Amino acid sequence: MSSASGTFEDTAIDELPPALRSMWRLCRLGFEYEPALMGVAFVLTLVAAVPDALLALWFKLLGEGLLEHRPTLLYVAAAGLGASAVATWFLQTVSTRLQRRFRDKVTIALESHVARLQASVTTIAHQERPEYLDRLSVLRDQVFTLDHMYMSVFSTAGWIVRLAVTITLLATVSPVLILLTVFALPTVAVTSWRPVVEREAQEQGGQADRLARHLFLLSTTASSGKEIRVLGTGRDLAARRRSAWEQWYGPLAAARTRSSAWYAAGWAIFAAAYVGAIVLVSAGPHASAASAILVLAAGARLSSYVGATVGEIGFLRGIWMDGSRRLAWLEDYAARAAREADQPAPSRITEGIRFSGVTFR
Repeated sequence: MSSASGTFEDTAIDELPPALRSMWRLCRLGFEYEPALMGVAFVLTLVAAVPDALLALWFKLLGEGLLEHRPTLLYVAAAGLGASAVATWFLQTVSTRLQRRFRDKVTIALESHVARLQASVTTIAHQERPEYLDRLSVLRDQVFTLDHMYMSVFSTAGWIVRLAVTITLLATVSPVLILLTVFALPTVAVTSWRPVVEREAQEQGGQADRLARHLFLLSTTASSGKEIRVLGTGRDLAARRRSAWEQWYGPLAAARTRSSAWYAAGWAIFAAAYVGAIVLVSAGPHASAASAILVLAAGARLSSYVGATVGEIGFLRGIWMDGSRRLAWLEDYAARAAREADQPAPSRITEGIRFSGVTFR
């Protein structure tokens, strides 16, 4: 049996395409299908991040008004707090609803796109070889990873805007506080590295995982369960399923343990720097109560923003980006198979997707 690029037995599977290029291709596909909705959802996500990040500024003005007995400043700070709270709630609500509508529409397009790509390949190598099955299992069983990538990119951009505003506020107190971002870099680096290691460990045990799921379904399905009960092979199947599951989960658990230790170390470095920043503004040569309030409020939010950002980057780097790389690989594989078979490559979505008799445009 021949594959798209050689014999079935001899052809080595291609490497996954680069991550950023694959993400760009997936973003371009979503924009090609729903440009207006995608653009509005992205802009609203960025705008909704600004009022939330300004809360630390209003707390600082509130403290200055109380300490310096300035009623006007108190009124401005109170109005700012109220406006930020209302704007954050309103913009996030509208943004969430638009994002869900965009996801609902683009999911139909992506499912049809993946199905068309797999059906267009003239060979059966991608249906038989374990290496290809490992690649396609995510697209078949977890196609939601594709549409979730858009939301992850939007959320990451929103958290980055919050970080930029918070760091700007801290810089108004002392330029030295900008160094807090440097101490956050180890956490960001570990968060970007951790999902890759865990994903590789999970994919290496893909065959054992499929065997464990097959044995579980075989033992729990009604039709086959009757035969198992008659033959008395239930204990043997349970033992084989347990062995296959441990063969898959053992290396994955070890990889997670090692990466979690590095993750904790990165956060310990940032926590030490945050404590040092509080000491600097509260007991340093230019210490002031208002500055201490700003650093406490902005620093606390900076910690939560860093945590949310690195968490989102972890999901993006480990799951959502991986789905985009697999889709890009499938597109290249289907296009190469079409060229070798002298067939036109499958086109992208340009005029609409027909689904259950309805055309979405």
